[in-house]
Amino acid sequence: MLMKKIPYAFFFCLLIFSSCRRPFQKKPVFEPELILKSIDNRDNYINYYLKLSNDFIAYDTAYNLITKVEFLKALSSGKYLPIWLKSDDSLLYYKLYKLGPNVDRRFTLGFKQIGEMCYENYKREGKKFPQFNYVDLNGHVYNNKIVKGKILVIDCWFIACGSCVAGMPQLNKIAHQYKNRDDILFISLDNDQKFNSVHFLKTTRFDFAVIPLPDDYFTNDLKVNTYPSTFIINKSGFISKVVNNPEELLIALKKEIAK
Repeated sequence: MLMKKIPYAFFFCLLIFSSCRRPFQKKPVFEPELILKSIDNRDNYINYYLKLSNDFIAYDTAYNLITKVEFLKALSSGKYLPIWLKSDDSLLYYKLYKLGPNVDRRFTLGFKQIGEMCYENYKREGKKFPQFNYVDLNGHVYNNKIVKGKILVIDCWFIACGSCVAGMPQLNKIAHQYKNRDDILFISLDNDQKFNSVHFLKTTRFDFAVIPLPDDYFTNDLKVNTYPSTFIINKSGFISKVVNNPEELLIALKKEIAK
C-alpha cells in the first residue's frame, strides 16, 4: 500500500513541538564537583555567586521550571546544591542539584542555612511591617504617621557582628547616593545597649539613623535571627524585600524606586 505524501511543513512543526516539550538544559557556570572540592570553594561560591534574593528563573533537578518559593523551600532542606547556570541574557538562572548521601555535612550546611534564610526572607515579602515608634540617638522620632508615603531602608545589626560592621562603608555609600531623596529614609535598629552604641559610633562611621532596641524586639516583633538583615518597606508600609548584604540591597532598592 502506498503511503500518502505528508507535507514537509508538518514534520518541521512536529520537530519544533517535540523540542519545546523537552526542558532547555543550560550549562552550569561551575560544576558541582568544583564547588564541593573545598570549604573555601563553597564559601566563595556562596558569597559571590548566590544572589537568591534577586529575581531568578528556577529549575528542579530535571530542568523542569519551578517557582522561586519551591526552589528555596527545597534548598532549605539541606539536600540540594543551587547551581548557577550560564545565560546569554541578563536574567539569573539556578538549578537544584541533588547531593549524594556521602557528601560531607560541612559542605551542605552552608547551603542549608542559605536556603533557610532566603526562604524566610521571601515569605516576609508583601506583609505589613509591624507598627513602630522609634527614637534615634539624636532624638529624632520615626513612627508610622511620620514616615507615611516614604520608602524605608531598615538595617538590623549589632556591634559584635563582623559582617554587619564590615558592610557599613557600603551602606554609607548607598545612603549618600540617595541623600537628596526626601522620600527615602535610612534607619538602623541596633541590638545593643545605648551606651555601647554611642561609644561604638565615636570610632565607626555609620550614616544611617541609629536606634538601639532590646533583643526581644528583634526576636518577637521582627522575627529576625540572622544579622545583618535589611528590610525595604514600600510607601504603603509593606515589606518589599529582605536582604542580608549591601550588594543585594542596592539592587532591591533600585527596583523599588522604579515602581
